[in-house]
Amino acid sequence: MPLSPQGRACKWLGLLALTVMLGVSGCGGGVGTVSGTVSLKNGTKLKGGNVVFIPVKGQSVPAKIGEDGKYTAENVPAGPVTITVETESLNPKKVTGMAAMMARGGAPKDSPNAPPDPKSMAARFVPIPDPDKYADQSKSPLKYTVTKGPQSHDITID
Repeated sequence: MPLSPQGRACKWLGLLALTVMLGVSGCGGGVGTVSGTVSLKNGTKLKGGNVVFIPVKGQSVPAKIGEDGKYTAENVPAGPVTITVETESLNPKKVTGMAAMMARGGAPKDSPNAPPDPKSMAARFVPIPDPDKYADQSKSPLKYTVTKGPQSHDITID
């Protein structure tokens, strides 16, 4: 028996309501905001560098490590992730060369394109053991399962 026009409208409204309810209730993986501190096994907090959350599916999410060792990664896809950590971007041996190269470009000191101050960056450099291991997603032993919503996850480098 065919539905009347009102019956068809009710059917579509019901399907629409169900779709909206599933979307609002978070059916699916969702995303999380992960915050924490990055430190060495001996308790020394990193003073800079980068953390990257690499999900099995979806986009990688980077986060800067602050001078206090804290980071916040927003919109990380929920599910298992591999975490990479690097501090080599602050390594004085590498920063000095990069800063000199950028300075040759002639950017004014107050320009957003100005070379980084090697002394301040070097002061934040905390070397991590086996930096290539922790910076490479295929070698990093750092694993975590992100859940939907805000969460805390401290990262310890062995």
